Amino acid sequence: MLAVDGEGMRFFNPVTTAATPIPFGRPQSEVIATLERVRGPAGTGTNESCGAGPVQYANWADGLSLVFQRDRFVGWGLDGRAAGAISTAGSIGPGSTREALDGTYGNVEVRKTTLGDEFSAGGFFGLLDGPNATSRITDMWAGVNCVAR
Repeated sequence: MLAVDGEGMRFFNPVTTAATPIPFGRPQSEVIATLERVRGPAGTGTNESCGAGPVQYANWADGLSLVFQRDRFVGWGLDGRAAGAISTAGSIGPGSTREALDGTYGNVEVRKTTLGDEFSAGGFFGLLDGPNATSRITDMWAGVNCVAR
């Protein structure tokens, strides 16, 4: 199982539950090769207009995107396609409710921005589809991102 967090990602062995970290700062080629062995080929490209400066990216059809700068892993993002498939180790991901987010991470900060109802929790960030306890996470990210406000 792949889990995301505020420091990068972790692979959990389903038999032993041992975690292998993939922290921000790892070499791009190593991270992509590791994930492609398990997840299949990634789509790749460059985003020259990212607010953080030019970045390279790798993405998969299930909503996971990785961000790289200067050949290093610097960020990840999840969109709604990842609902139920990719989450934090605490089972928070796209599709999770605000109530579940609050229950797992405690003091979650939510504020209205030009993107909508934006939150921060556990070193990662995201968007909710509304301000209520039953509102759901639509997108999440950590590290360097190209979210335009």
